[in-house]
Amino acid sequence: MYKKQLELGKEPPDYSQTDKYHVVLRLNGEIRNIRFTKYVIKVANELNKMLNDEELRILYQLQDSPKRIPLDSLKDLFKIGIVEQTNDGKFMLSKQYYEYINLKGEYTRRKGLDKNTNLELIKKHLRNYGKGYMYEFRQVLRDVPKPTINKYLAELKRNNIIELVGNPNISRGENKAYWRLVNDTGNDTGRIRVVA
Repeated sequence: MYKKQLELGKEPPDYSQTDKYHVVLRLNGEIRNIRFTKYVIKVANELNKMLNDEELRILYQLQDSPKRIPLDSLKDLFKIGIVEQTNDGKFMLSKQYYEYINLKGEYTRRKGLDKNTNLELIKKHLRNYGKGYMYEFRQVLRDVPKPTINKYLAELKRNNIIELVGNPNISRGENKAYWRLVNDTGNDTGRIRVVA
């Protein structure tokens, strides 16, 4: 029953109301995502592969957003190319799925940018504005977790590309610390200067 529900693109059976005295089973008959269902059936037929309950459950979870899932749980899905890894180590449905449903831009967003591109975006922001704060970097790299952004900033600082100005313990007000490019005095925010 579980497998049939997922194969048909329906919510998995819901046992959440079950207690130690009663089994309560809720079946939702609404097809949630017909394109996803058609894709899973198409791939299974093309590969002549019977997907088991666990594989269907994982694919069902991944249709919403990339997730951290232990590799052993999806090694077969990974091997046949129906699942791939994002740039931040999560797993998502493959590029072929997003091509099939004609959402190529969504694939690119979910896959994420590579580390070097993210580092360049931080530097570009600092060149454009002269200085930058964590909340701004989180806007620029909105799908990147804050700890990862901190690692990027630490790497740029270690390589003497950026520096932290001010007291890092002050996070509010006019005296809060900010990041800037090392060779930037803070006056040049990308404007062209004419020298006579």
